Amino acid sequence: MVPLLIFSTILLWSLFPGCNKESPPIEEKVKPEAEPQIELTVTPSGVIPWGDTLEINVKTLNAKNLWVNDQKQPSALESKIRVGLYTDTIFVFKAKNITLSSEKELEIKVGHWSQSISGLVSSHPWRLDSLRAWRGDTLLASFNLTEDDKKELYYFLPDGRFEWYNKDGKIRGKDVWCFNKNKTQILFGRDHVIYEFKVSEDHLVIRVNSTYADGLPCVSELVFVFLCSL
Repeated sequence: MVPLLIFSTILLWSLFPGCNKESPPIEEKVKPEAEPQIELTVTPSGVIPWGDTLEINVKTLNAKNLWVNDQKQPSALESKIRVGLYTDTIFVFKAKNITLSSEKELEIKVGHWSQSISGLVSSHPWRLDSLRAWRGDTLLASFNLTEDDKKELYYFLPDGRFEWYNKDGKIRGKDVWCFNKNKTQILFGRDHVIYEFKVSEDHLVIRVNSTYADGLPCVSELVFVFLCSL
């Protein structure tokens, strides 16, 4: 009798929904989306000399995508930019998480061409004014240049191309050039033939070891003048 009474009680209890509630599911707390952050390290700081290389190291936090001047970067976490600058430039950095994004703008000022070695050499064309040969302090020869020779234009282009043109604007030849690390020498051609140089706003003098007609060593000297100074 007692077991039957217990069974009946359990059966009746189950018929009342309020007495047999299931526990509500535990809601998982969703973390709010984090806003992405951008950190920049710029070298060198301040005004950049004309033609010098700027390096920007970019690091982000909470970012899934990164753009620099609308160019998507391979990594959303970090990026390194190295670029030669010749005019004031603005860089825009954008980092995005899922829906949130942040943006940072960086303006770089570039100095006047006359205040840098790169600018003095390569911001404008040159004309050859004289060609001489020296041995020590002794002038061995001064070669005559025709008027047409003096009208030719020589370009030390910032991208490493060296080109010269005749008076009619037709190209006469091309080569490659660069500075050495300290910008105290000009290196010509694929073999990096060394030319010593001095430059000002009006003149460029380059000197290279050579051999004179007598078979003995000499220094060939080429003197260029700035086109606008003629």
